[in-house]
Amino acid sequence: MSGCRSIEFGAALLTGLILALLPEPGHAQACCAGAAAGQLGRLALHEEALVGLDLRAERTLGSFDDDGAYRPYGSDVFLFQQSLLGTLRLGERAQVGTVLPLVQNYASTRRESGFGGGVGDVQFAARYDFSFAGQSLHTPGLAALGGVSLPTGRALEETTHPLGVDATGRGGARAWGGLAVEQSYGIAFVQVQGLLVHDLRRSAAGREYGGKWGMDASLLLGASLPSELTLALFARHETQLEASRRLWRFGASAGYPLRDWRLQAGLFVDPPVDGLGRNENLRLGLHFAVMRIWT
Repeated sequence: MSGCRSIEFGAALLTGLILALLPEPGHAQACCAGAAAGQLGRLALHEEALVGLDLRAERTLGSFDDDGAYRPYGSDVFLFQQSLLGTLRLGERAQVGTVLPLVQNYASTRRESGFGGGVGDVQFAARYDFSFAGQSLHTPGLAALGGVSLPTGRALEETTHPLGVDATGRGGARAWGGLAVEQSYGIAFVQVQGLLVHDLRRSAAGREYGGKWGMDASLLLGASLPSELTLALFARHETQLEASRRLWRFGASAGYPLRDWRLQAGLFVDPPVDGLGRNENLRLGLHFAVMRIWT
């Protein structure tokens, strides 16, 4: 697995061109890149633990209404988030992780502006690999995923600022579970992931809100370059039928190893195109993460 040690977490742009032009290294490289590229903080096969810091900035572009029409915002709305993350391997096939976010919001209109924030919703996640990508041409990697988000942040209904800038969380617990399938082909790798998501019943500002079910599906295409850089493109679709919500998101990211460290940067956009969403806000964002790895 020496080739695997030189490929780290990541993903980014121009995958098709990369696949056409670059020479083909061993399957182990794409195997480990695929294991790392689909999820921030995920451990590759040879890694035992990691801790890291993820820095994010997002701008709200507008929203989709109930008919799926896009409406741009007439104000500036920004979100900034710093997250501590950690992952630990439990045996060869299982790993568990957590994310501890700190959130800040800024909003400005013609009449007023505001800045606020605090602790966001803490997340815990687990993964179990039944098989690994790249070990067989006929059998892909298959993994079970699960997790929960706790309502440690402040719900929008409980904010005191008229622009809601002190909201830092969903206001209720969220649980999810599903499967991930991935495979490597030379320097290329592909990941498909599907999750069933449940927002539990919650109460806020004296009102009760019922639980809701949703789905989250994503496709990631990437490549592991001989220079140890990992690139990928992804598409993600979220839907919540009971609340008539849906949203498409597209993005790219890149990862690079530095001895016992891993660097990752990425960007995403929710396209402001009529019909690509419903009852959701659209955002443009970027992030940069640095992680310390133990093998």
